[in-house]
Amino acid sequence: MNSNGYNLEDNIEKADGKITIYSSSDSKWITAFSDLFEIKNSEDFKNIYNLLKINNDFLGIYCYDSDYLALNYINKNIDAWVNIGSSDEISGMRKSNFKDWKSVINNMEKFKELVKTKYTFAEDFLDNSNEFFEIPKNQAMMQDGINIDNDFIEIYFSSSEQKNERELPKFEMQYCTTMPCIPGEPQVISMYNTGKESRGLQIVIFRDFVEKEEITFTQAHLQIYNKNEWKIIPIKFEKVNNGNGLWGYKWVDENFYIPPKPKENLSPMKKQKLIFERSIGIKFVPSGNIKKFLDIKVCFIPLKNPRDGQCSWYAWKNYQSKRNFVEEHNKNVILEQEYYKKYGIKNEIGKFPENRNGLIDLDYFDLD
Repeated sequence: MNSNGYNLEDNIEKADGKITIYSSSDSKWITAFSDLFEIKNSEDFKNIYNLLKINNDFLGIYCYDSDYLALNYINKNIDAWVNIGSSDEISGMRKSNFKDWKSVINNMEKFKELVKTKYTFAEDFLDNSNEFFEIPKNQAMMQDGINIDNDFIEIYFSSSEQKNERELPKFEMQYCTTMPCIPGEPQVISMYNTGKESRGLQIVIFRDFVEKEEITFTQAHLQIYNKNEWKIIPIKFEKVNNGNGLWGYKWVDENFYIPPKPKENLSPMKKQKLIFERSIGIKFVPSGNIKKFLDIKVCFIPLKNPRDGQCSWYAWKNYQSKRNFVEEHNKNVILEQEYYKKYGIKNEIGKFPENRNGLIDLDYFDLD
C-alpha cells in the first residue's frame, strides 16, 4: 500500500482505514474488503488486483445501492466482466462480456439467464455464487461495516499525506436539530474537528436561566466512536460563574482526545465516513421552564484553541433573533401545509411541541 500513499498504522484511533482479510475452511477463497477501496470505473478492480499483488484468481464484487452489481474475474489470462441491473448514477463501467466467462462458468446458459433476470435487489444474484464460483453467499456478500465471524484479521493504514503541525483544532457542526429542545426529550448535538489532533475539551451550556437553575440537564453523556464501536461516557456538569455575571453549566477534561480532520488525499466517501466516526457528540435531557428553552446554547471548546476553535449550537443560530426564527419557521410550515392541501395530500402538521416540526405559538417562548 506504500506506493498508493498509505503506511501501516499501529494506533487504531489514528488510522485512516483498514483492510479486512477473511478465510474459512468451508471455502477455497480468501476475501479482502476495505473502506480504502473505491470502485469508480472498470479499471479499479484491476488496480486493486495489481495493488495487492495477487497471483491467483481474483473475483471483484461491487454493489451500488442494491440497483447495480458488477463482477470482475481476473487472472493472468482472463479479465471477465458482467453487469447485473443498472443505475442512472453509475457510469464508466464496461459492458458484459460473456465469452470471457466461458473458461470460468460451467453452466453458461444458466449464468446468462440469471445475469439478465430483473432483481428487486441486484445482490440477490449472489444467491448463486456457490454454484458459479464455489464461494458461499455470506462470503460473497461481505463488506466493510458488517459483522463477520472470527476467521479474519484487520490491517490498519494511515495516509502518508504530510501533516501541518501548526494547524490548531477547530470544531464545526456535524449533527444537530434545527428545532428547540423539548422538556423531557433527549437532545443530541455533535461536532467534528477540522484541524490537527489535540487534547483537552470543554463543553458549556450557558445563558441567564442557569443562575436560578430554571433549566437543568440530566442523563448527560458523550458519544464517541472507539475501536469499531460507539462508546458512551457519562459526564456531570458543574454550575459556574465566569466572574462577569455570566452563568453556565460546564464540563471539562484536559486530557480528552480530539481526533484530527480527515486527510485531503482521501476519497470524498472515506472523508465523510471518518468525519462521522471522529465526531464528538453530547446527549442530554433538559427539563424546567419551557419559556426559556430557546435560550439554550451549547458550546464545544477545544482547550488548545478556545477562542477561534469553538463551535456552538442554539436553535435560532442562523436567524437574526429568536422572534425572527419563530416567524420564519411558521411561514415555512404554512407553505408546506398549503402545498399538501393543493395536491390533496393529508398531512396535518399540527403544533409544537406535540409535533416537533409544527407551528410555534408566539407566546410559547420568551422571544425578547
